[in-house]
Amino acid sequence: MKHSMLIIQLFKNNFKKIVLLFIISLFSLLLYNIVLPYMNGFYIDELTYKININTAIKTIIWLALLNFLGITISFLQTYSLNYINTKIAISINTKLIEHLHKCPLKYTRQFNPTFLTEQINNDSNIITNYYIGIATQGTVGLIIFITTILILSKFSLLICLFFLLSIPLYLLIYYLFKKSLYTSSLKLKNEQSNFFSEINQQMSDIKSIKLNSWFSEYRKNMTKAYSNFFNFVVKFINISTLSTSVNALLLSIVNLITLLIGGIEVINNKITIGELTIIITYINSLVGSFQYFIEQAKNYQTTKVSVDRLENHLKVPLENNGEIKLDHIDYIQLENVSFQYDGKVIIENLSYMFEKGKVYGIIGRNGMGKSTLINLICGIFQDYTGHISYNNLPIEELNLYEIRKKVFGVAEQNQIQFRTDLITSIKFGNNEPDESLLSGMLKGFHLVDKIELESKDSDLSGGELQKSSIIRALLKDPQVLILDEPTSMMDKNGYNYLISIINEIKTNKIIILITHDNSLKFECDEILDLEEQFLLVQQQ
Repeated sequence: MKHSMLIIQLFKNNFKKIVLLFIISLFSLLLYNIVLPYMNGFYIDELTYKININTAIKTIIWLALLNFLGITISFLQTYSLNYINTKIAISINTKLIEHLHKCPLKYTRQFNPTFLTEQINNDSNIITNYYIGIATQGTVGLIIFITTILILSKFSLLICLFFLLSIPLYLLIYYLFKKSLYTSSLKLKNEQSNFFSEINQQMSDIKSIKLNSWFSEYRKNMTKAYSNFFNFVVKFINISTLSTSVNALLLSIVNLITLLIGGIEVINNKITIGELTIIITYINSLVGSFQYFIEQAKNYQTTKVSVDRLENHLKVPLENNGEIKLDHIDYIQLENVSFQYDGKVIIENLSYMFEKGKVYGIIGRNGMGKSTLINLICGIFQDYTGHISYNNLPIEELNLYEIRKKVFGVAEQNQIQFRTDLITSIKFGNNEPDESLLSGMLKGFHLVDKIELESKDSDLSGGELQKSSIIRALLKDPQVLILDEPTSMMDKNGYNYLISIINEIKTNKIIILITHDNSLKFECDEILDLEEQFLLVQQQ
């Protein structure tokens, strides 16, 4: 789905609210840009030519009522605008994140998470503010602009023609600055994302900075990131300020010439003083409206940067996910599977069969592809050569999302820390957990006291966090159980309990253990040594 289609869909979902905002904006601008200026001019003429205290009081009362109405409408407009902007921006954020969840992992891994988060959030808000502004205030502004031109021509055709002739000058200024504004905005946004990424890194690494006394080294990194960001800020400010200043100069010239022409027409009795006041206010309103359109044209360049950046994400094809669902897996087969990452061969010509009823140990030194193999088995990495199948069905034809959710149970080496209490994090993703099984595992892993204290994941030790991750995987009663370094931080009691569970459940499951633990290898029925396999392939 293209970004433009995404925007259209989101606007459709909020169509009624946008129409309401349009109506409120229309009343607000009509009141402030046309009605009140006209009433003010009428009041001045009443004082100048028809000194009548009753009429003056009535006019003041009307002005007071209109101003109160204007304040009320402005409040509703501001509230509605912020409400709709926030809702649509969050929707765009959500759509982008959901899309990236299902993009190939290779794509998302190339970005720093903080960079990506800051980029998506900022761009979503910029796009929303721009398009909502155009759809409501922009459209209303155009209506008011045309209406004001028509009314102005009735007061003074000469001033009206002069203003219309000045419009090409505004357009020329926009054209001259268009390309430089876009380029500087793009560079600034990307560097801003990098800068916030560096700030996040500084905050994330506080413990390591203290342990290694890396204060000066990290200060240098921060200074470098700030210096790069600041240089782009200065360049953008220079271009933007110059553009704004040239526009302001033109506005001053237009106002001065309007005063000159208007003054002459008052002297010649072609218009009244009140009408001149109305004309000056209308001219400023017209210039303001036109400046708004020019500003939106300038903003289009910066918004286009945001559109392009988000559209680049949305153009990334989703990873393959077939339609065939499985409720059980008897065996997983790899045939001549090879995989490269950044040009480096990680897995080469691997053939192997994982069968139900056995415990498999995957071993090998770091960098030999143990975690990569698990990602291939689970269908996370899809740009491999060879064949991978479950029950003799190619994984390309299988609904891997459904299978991983219901048939696979995976405890990763680097466990996710949920921002919830421990029991909620253990049950995460499992709508109907077996409470008796959960209770037994909590006792077996000695985590009951943590539950009673309502501990959060962030309060757990590494070993306790590892246990909770294993419980989460086991609680699914999966057909395929994959544990990545399950005993690396496990105490003796936890180790013994885990082994007892594995031996108890292995009859009806495929259990795969990635491990460096020599004692755990003896619990495996088969060992797949990736280092040995790699050397064998090289010899062949």
